Amino acid sequence: MSKKPDVRTQHTAQQMAKNFSNHILLPEGYEFFKPKQDKRHKVDIIPYQVSNPKHPLVRAKKMKINDDWDYLMDFYIHKYVGAEDIEVLCPVTFGQKCPICEEYQKLRTPKMSKEEMEEIKNLKKKKRVMYHIYDYGTDKKYIFEESEFLFQQPLVKCANIPEDGQECVSLGDPDDVQTVKFLAVAGGMSDKYNDYESISLKHSERKYGEEKLLKKNVKLDHLLVLLDYDEIKEIFEGGEIGQNPATAVDKEDEKPSKSKKKFQDDEDDSKEEKKSESKEETSSGDCPKGHNYGKDWDEFENCDGCPAWEECAKKSG
Repeated sequence: MSKKPDVRTQHTAQQMAKNFSNHILLPEGYEFFKPKQDKRHKVDIIPYQVSNPKHPLVRAKKMKINDDWDYLMDFYIHKYVGAEDIEVLCPVTFGQKCPICEEYQKLRTPKMSKEEMEEIKNLKKKKRVMYHIYDYGTDKKYIFEESEFLFQQPLVKCANIPEDGQECVSLGDPDDVQTVKFLAVAGGMSDKYNDYESISLKHSERKYGEEKLLKKNVKLDHLLVLLDYDEIKEIFEGGEIGQNPATAVDKEDEKPSKSKKKFQDDEDDSKEEKKSESKEETSSGDCPKGHNYGKDWDEFENCDGCPAWEECAKKSG
């Protein structure tokens, strides 16, 4: 009798045609959630019990496997990699070395002009998040992947600023699943991408059962696909992505195999830069992003497009 293959590595032609990702393995029967612009959406964010020792917060000793709960998985990607302009999961997500990050660090210097930084900015890792959601509009569950800057940051701000008489919301509480309402609108630089407005939270009206049932839910910390260092380097230097089915990173001693999936999602990086620049003013000696002026130059995602970028670079050198 032939061995039954892992369902998480199986993707039909129909699934592949609608859901491309080099760094996420969709669970069987799932699609990526694509919010429609100029429409109000209502979704539940479904928490999961952390079970992967490589989960960033487990590695940081802030969570324990099979004990704590989370509601998202955050990670880093590199975009426009190699001859096929694909997205690749950055190994820094799991505390490992990355050849693309190494090249970026080698090329960047505090004395670079903005124009010179523009030439290498695609090498910089980008922070993403994914959620397991239930969408009221379609009565289906999805995997929702989005920019950490554009969705997670305003979501956390909403959770931490409760309404009068209410407590701050814990999004990862399995006994208090949260419903998120939001409006998706066209992004600043292109209507191909979304900004998110009017975000609100409330207790879910759906019943997700007891905690033991939630434990059987999708484990977001087992869906990321990590290529090894040499493989990423080969793709980065112009090679093509491998031929073998993708394997999610699950255990410490498990080596991920190669993935062949076509890159689909694109994101206008300058959208985040313009959004930040339009809202913040520079004051001499202060970081408008809240970081350590002159010491944290170009270390954070929202350093891109900062009006104090050049002066901070000079001070750091």
